[in-house]
Amino acid sequence: MAFSYKSRFQDALSALRREGRYRIFADILRERGAFPQASYKSGQQASEDGSPVTVWCSNDYLNMGQHPKVVAAMHEAVDAVGAGSGGTRNISGTTHYHVELERELADYVVVHELLHFFAPNHGKLWKSLMRAHLGDYEICERKLRAVAGAVSLSDRCH
Repeated sequence: MAFSYKSRFQDALSALRREGRYRIFADILRERGAFPQASYKSGQQASEDGSPVTVWCSNDYLNMGQHPKVVAAMHEAVDAVGAGSGGTRNISGTTHYHVELERELADYVVVHELLHFFAPNHGKLWKSLMRAHLGDYEICERKLRAVAGAVSLSDRCH
């Protein structure tokens, strides 16, 4: 008699559901320009209104995913190489865009650490370097401070 993989898997999934351990992901739709607000869809069509939710646990915590320069670079990359992750980098390789980004971020880290060494009170120098590169550093900093102020850890840790 053959082993029934299908029934075995169905039984295992049923047990997970019964025990409350079956993982269900929240179905949300983010709206450009409304960070960190989103709509909780729960099986609805994208055109239907959902319940409003605030998503603070996004990997886009600086809201740079909606920055016009980032969006333009994403469009340029999609036009050049298409969309999709391509799989895990240790098997299918690392996208060249990621290699370039990692090098650029490494340069910022090195510069920032060197500033610690040579200029212990380096805040103004760091801001001027970032302003020269980003242009609207103050806007990004204000948004980050607003987010940090809205979610005070000391208020949540009692």
